[in-house]
Amino acid sequence: MEKWNGRFYTFNNEQIRLCLIDDTVWMVESDVRKFISPAVTGREQRLLGLDYGIIPGFGRPGYSERGLLRLLALRLQRRGGEAELKKFRTWLQSEAIPNVRRLPTSSAV
Repeated sequence: MEKWNGRFYTFNNEQIRLCLIDDTVWMVESDVRKFISPAVTGREQRLLGLDYGIIPGFGRPGYSERGLLRLLALRLQRRGGEAELKKFRTWLQSEAIPNVRRLPTSSAV
């Protein structure tokens, strides 16, 4: 945990690592899984193409900001929208992603 010190964000008391790589924010898949239910399927991941995969320089699977926001939009559209998923998307767009861009040192990489 010490190596994460100051390099993660918290949503609903859960830690989530955001990585800024070449001007793209990536989120670690295992952290994102805590907020998306039911679990993301292999088909959904394949449909994201290059927006899902091993995070460059970090070595863990994850979603680019574009891919995750697209996935959340599809999930909300199909299910009519769950309140927690909407809150998570709003938090990403209004707080987490802009903050990582503003303070690159808060990136997990």
